[in-house]
Amino acid sequence: MVAPASGFYSTPGSGKNQIRIAYVLNKESLIRSVELLKLALEQYKG
Repeated sequence: MVAPASGFYSTPGSGKNQIRIAYVLNKESLIRSVELLKLALEQYKG
């Protein structure tokens, strides 16, 4: 699970370029989520 990190900061604008990644107990799900994040970032750049 990925979520914006800005909610953790009280200073406006802090964490805007960061994300939080949740710990997943299922190893296969964690591996797949990283693969999907990679694909999403490639699409975002394009």
